[in-house]
Amino acid sequence: RIPATPPPDLALCRQIALLVAQRETVLNAMQLEGTPSEAAESVPSAITRFLQLEDAREALAVARSNLDSLQREIQAERSLLLEAKESLQSAEQQRRLTSEHLRSASAGTRRALQIEQQLDAVRVRLSEQQLALHRDSIAEMTQRQLGVESVIASLREQIARTGSDIRLTKEELQQQ
Repeated sequence: RIPATPPPDLALCRQIALLVAQRETVLNAMQLEGTPSEAAESVPSAITRFLQLEDAREALAVARSNLDSLQREIQAERSLLLEAKESLQSAEQQRRLTSEHLRSASAGTRRALQIEQQLDAVRVRLSEQQLALHRDSIAEMTQRQLGVESVIASLREQIARTGSDIRLTKEELQQQ
């Protein structure tokens, strides 16, 4: 007969596997994003038309908004990192406590404490994976933040270099 819910150790192992998969996704994203300087290279080199200037200003506003969002995400992830550290400390403390009880346990309670000790080890591993995931996520978001900051700096420089003599041409007016 199959139990309605999986045993706690199986559920914990599934959570660990999920966390490992999430970490792989984060690490792959970091590799694909490239360096911050590559992000800035996507900004056009010179503005020669009025609509290009407007596009650059709009892109700057979007980049600033993205930067604000990323900074909030990083702060939230840092809070989760602190919670994960506390969870790991608690799990390690519980594992030590169970080990101490096991040393002085009677034969009747020994088997139950051995099972609990194994579960504690899995809980510690789960907490370690959560901690690693949050660290990796912060690193990935920080890398993205650097890229956005680089784009912002390039756009600001490009807009600043643009002379005040750029006007809306008849062609651009007709396009609009």
